[in-house]
Amino acid sequence: METILVLTDNREQFNEQLGPTFQRIYARFTLKVRQIDASLLTDLLNGLPPLMILVDSCVDSLSFLKELKAHPVLRSVPVLMLRAIATRQKTSIELGTEKKYTSLFRQTGNSDRTLGIELPDQFN
Repeated sequence: METILVLTDNREQFNEQLGPTFQRIYARFTLKVRQIDASLLTDLLNGLPPLMILVDSCVDSLSFLKELKAHPVLRSVPVLMLRAIATRQKTSIELGTEKKYTSLFRQTGNSDRTLGIELPDQFN
């Protein structure tokens, strides 16, 4: 049976909130939920590569994913972000625009940071 790997910072929360839904959607596949640790890359290279990797809001995992995708065996495995906020936060921190985005979300009255994004003038 093929495996779908889910990388998450909070395994219990994922299992409670999204686990049952993913089990129904991917009923023919084995869902393996784990955190990113030092042994993850070794485990992935020693076994069969997963069909797909789902990343659940692991902001710190983006650099690891670059390393993972650079490996020839794992290059063809699709990686999907379950929550785009992880990508947005990491990018804004690297660009030094975190304060700009925070103030923009306040201006639009959107506290959950998922909708109503307005780009700073330099991006228009």
